Amino acid sequence: MEKRSLEQVRETLGGRDEERRGWPAARRWVDAIQAGRMFGEHVRPCPTGWSRVCIAEHVVSALLDLGRRAANCDDAEVQVFMGAGLAA
Repeated sequence: MEKRSLEQVRETLGGRDEERRGWPAARRWVDAIQAGRMFGEHVRPCPTGWSRVCIAEHVVSALLDLGRRAANCDDAEVQVFMGAGLAA
């Protein structure tokens, strides 16, 4: 959404095992979205060959759009969170 690194997003969200590099859960989430197991009809899988970063950007955009209609504020982070809750 704001071109943050994976580590910056993880820090913002309070990811565990902060001494470990990367964020295995983020990879699993992207793979689940691509397989259609996460967010169902609200987020379509991306074309084969897209990087996980591009897929994550696509997902955030879709969740932002969904949450924008439901949130009572202009804060994009709140809107994405609301969108994720609605899509779950």
